[in-house]
Amino acid sequence: MKQWSTCNTNKERQMSIMKYAAGVPVVAAVVASLYGGLSYVNGLQNTIEDNEKTIITLTMNQKSNHDKVNSEIANVQANLNDRISAEIDKLNIRVNNNDERLKTGREELLIEMTDFAKVIADLNAKINVLRDGSFKTASMAELSALEELVRNTSDSMREFTYSIKEMERKLNGGY
Repeated sequence: MKQWSTCNTNKERQMSIMKYAAGVPVVAAVVASLYGGLSYVNGLQNTIEDNEKTIITLTMNQKSNHDKVNSEIANVQANLNDRISAEIDKLNIRVNNNDERLKTGREELLIEMTDFAKVIADLNAKINVLRDGSFKTASMAELSALEELVRNTSDSMREFTYSIKEMERKLNGGY
């Protein structure tokens, strides 16, 4: 019996080893699946951490780029404002110069028109003097002509009187 019991125990042992041996692949499969799952989860965790780092880096770069763009826009806007204000100042100077030239031109035109009016008034006065002088000259010429006519007539009348007297003397028989 002891043999049987030894056999039994050997068989039991073998059965119990077999029982355990049949559980080894299950345990190995569970361990392998746990290892695979943990490796997969670890890989996912590493991927998530890498992605988080990339997202943080991209966010920082984007913020840095955004700040750079904003500062460049501010610089460009400041430069444009400076240029625009410089151009406005130049245009104001030109407008002021044009206003001054316009005032000067108006004053010169007024002076020229006043001088022109004086010249016209002088010419008008000279024309009036010349007209009056021509009337006087004509009157004087007419007067001279009349005086000449009167003298000629007076001379002719004297000669005629002398001729009548001479004719009378001849008719009377004397010289």
